[in-house]
Amino acid sequence: MCLSDIRVLKFGGSSLASPELIHKVAQIIADHYHACKKVVVVVSAMGKSTDELIQLAKKVSPNAPLKHSREVDMLVSVGERISMSLVSMAIRDLGIEAVSLTGSQSGIITTESHGEAEILEIKGERILKNLEEKKVVIVAGFQGVSREKEITTLGRGGSDTTALALAHFLQSSSAYIYSDVDAYYSADPKVVKNALRYEKIPWEIGFLSSYFGAKVLHSRAAKIAAKQHLQVQMLSTFNPQRSPGLLEGDIDAKNQLFQVFTLNLKKDLKKLTTDKCALPCKDIPLEIEDCFMPSYFENRIEFPAGALKTFFYSYEKNLNPQEGLEKKLLNEAGYQSFTLVGTGLLQKKTLLQEAEKILMSFGVEIEGYDWTNLYLVLITKKLDADQKILQSLHEHFLENTN
Repeated sequence: MCLSDIRVLKFGGSSLASPELIHKVAQIIADHYHACKKVVVVVSAMGKSTDELIQLAKKVSPNAPLKHSREVDMLVSVGERISMSLVSMAIRDLGIEAVSLTGSQSGIITTESHGEAEILEIKGERILKNLEEKKVVIVAGFQGVSREKEITTLGRGGSDTTALALAHFLQSSSAYIYSDVDAYYSADPKVVKNALRYEKIPWEIGFLSSYFGAKVLHSRAAKIAAKQHLQVQMLSTFNPQRSPGLLEGDIDAKNQLFQVFTLNLKKDLKKLTTDKCALPCKDIPLEIEDCFMPSYFENRIEFPAGALKTFFYSYEKNLNPQEGLEKKLLNEAGYQSFTLVGTGLLQKKTLLQEAEKILMSFGVEIEGYDWTNLYLVLITKKLDADQKILQSLHEHFLENTN
């Protein structure tokens, strides 16, 4: 039964890659509408069109994303607008009233940071008005508008963030994420042959898995779900009858025994070395959203002298330490991370030693690591054997559990 609940659905680019798939998506939306008359749909750009638009920009201006970030946002925001219009047409052809809205028309207000803006608030009066008129509302994901009326985009995975932010705004009990992945897995099932599918995984484990490389849901979206205690149902557009994988619930505080849930790979990390670091080192952002750090401590406040000299951070996100810190930034993204996410990881005293042994068997050295009760991050130089290493780590920590 639907009652007054508003359903928020999100469809990724692979789900919208062709007219045939758009018709399939429209039928899925229609089924939700017949079950619940209040439906909001967030769409990504079709297939790889965002990447194609960025490459087009680079052909015109090689450093476009850095030099012309405003214009790049204007360009790539077109992708979601194409999707929203086509999906709306397909739904209307099924006899259901639908209306498409851009991020700005939907009232998604963001920061001014082009290419990686964050949502500040949602003024969704227009969405609510159309819902009252029994229309399916199709929202362009990945985009919004700043308070200065500039079009902005939310960075990679931004449509996930749009969907979860709207679900929170609309007080939905659940968000439905349709893509080519229908759950969190113990590892990328396209790489690791015996990857385990989780029917349900706790919010914090899901967030950490996404941050460290799992591609089922963007980490910003997973963070919203965890913070707002919002259930996320992950479904396959290509097999919608399969039961969804759920992101829901807290870690059981009474039973935090050693257990590895997921193994994740994140490529294209850069290295940042700071020449100054006073203790306590409050000038350097230590939040997990910003960077990886090799450390030997779960406590992020007390560090020995020199422990915070080196950071490894995501190629996707800029890391800007406060003014006054000297920094040396290597030009190439020459590092990657293998991350175990689980519970009670500090209880297994040999965990790092066992992981290091597997890496050494491939002739790979650990450049840095970060070890807490919930994750072990292993930083290595970029290499070609990453998939074989993932398979070996998975076999050791997730398959040989006896």
